[in-house]
Amino acid sequence: MAGSLMGALFALGALVPSFLLVFFPPRKRPGQLPTMEGPLTAMEYAGRAGCLLVCCFSGDIFTPHFGLLFWCSLVLLVLYWLMWVRFFKGGRDFRLLYAPVGPIPIPMALLPLCLFWVMALWGRSIGLALVTLVLALGHVPSSWRIARALNGLED
Repeated sequence: MAGSLMGALFALGALVPSFLLVFFPPRKRPGQLPTMEGPLTAMEYAGRAGCLLVCCFSGDIFTPHFGLLFWCSLVLLVLYWLMWVRFFKGGRDFRLLYAPVGPIPIPMALLPLCLFWVMALWGRSIGLALVTLVLALGHVPSSWRIARALNGLED
């Protein structure tokens, strides 16, 4: 049961911050941004739900042995939370949701995906790897389009 709890904590840690946008929406959202297409949106939501379900209900695949993959997962989760801290300290500016950090072009899209892929390795879960792929196929193109559009706009 500890593995299920561990998986659930990591999954919720990666997915719950997005729900903060419901209560604390971004500010200064430009009007002329590309919209997400239906299939991309569907894949993104299906991937999110799939990641959460696999992490929460896969039994003890995420054993708390505190090995390398656990620590990699924890580091990725902390880095993702730091992106949320940057967003809130930056006045919830919409651009910060898509702004690069060093060589990472869209960290708020890529960090949770990397987390779930590392967790798939940690738990030896093909199911988690597949739903993470579905999430990536929906989330990355959408985020990339918006990031590119924001780069073309003046502040």
